[in-house]
Amino acid sequence: MAILQAGFKHSGNVWLWAVIEECLKQAGVDRRSYIRDQPIYELAKDWNLAFEGQAGIDVVSITPEHVQYQIGPVFFWPVDDLDQYVKHTTHVCLQSAMRTECLEKFEAFSKIVYIIRDPRDVAVSYHRFANHKFHQWFFSTKALSIVAHPDWGIHVLSFLLAQTSLKPHIIFYERLLTEWDQELDRLLAYLGLDLGSQQRAAVRAATLFEAKEPNNVLARRVAYGWVRELDAKQRTDLTDVHASLLKLLDYPMTVAEAEAGKMPHVPTEAEVVAAIPNLWTVDRWAARLSG
Repeated sequence: MAILQAGFKHSGNVWLWAVIEECLKQAGVDRRSYIRDQPIYELAKDWNLAFEGQAGIDVVSITPEHVQYQIGPVFFWPVDDLDQYVKHTTHVCLQSAMRTECLEKFEAFSKIVYIIRDPRDVAVSYHRFANHKFHQWFFSTKALSIVAHPDWGIHVLSFLLAQTSLKPHIIFYERLLTEWDQELDRLLAYLGLDLGSQQRAAVRAATLFEAKEPNNVLARRVAYGWVRELDAKQRTDLTDVHASLLKLLDYPMTVAEAEAGKMPHVPTEAEVVAAIPNLWTVDRWAARLSG
């Protein structure tokens, strides 16, 4: 089994990585890692990256032209034979958008898990990361204000439109956080893993995280933190930017709905097509994201 885990940046990708890895470990799956067998890993494992262990995560980018494996924003190298790459890994992380021209490459993986997070919380998380010492050291920039990420919508739509062709398991960050047992059941069923109560408890215990510093890149996980982090104008502005897709996913549109714990749901492809105008442009915009 080779799992391709995808998601827009700052959508809980590192957390989901840890959850899937621990599920595989508890199930006794023989885990393989491509990057850990590469010469660069012996150097990279001592690099001061954004978080501990980052160099040991199999990460790829996928475009019609090529597949590359990478270590953060620091190292990229072409994958010459995708089939051989897949045979040498169990679990891969990806932040590229899905494009129809890439369908065959995505189909090389037996399982695809896609995580979605409220874009207002994505914006808050990115702002925190942009002020993290690694981001400032590597990119020499700071984020002075919290701003929307319009590309979030294209990224999410690109995978929602692939539900029939790829049959991905779509998981919401907020549901994984607040409905842990149910979401773990769904994830395990999709991956074909059977864990007992003690193993499930071990997964939960191993993937809890409390930030040791206020601006840690892996800050403490919360659902709808934007309610507290954004002022009234920011909440309105960021909600307006993503309004169509927020409504389609049934995310809370107001502070009251968020505080009441309203949870999103996965729309069908037919619902996506009916709700989003000019759908044919999604693939072209996805191409710009992956370029």
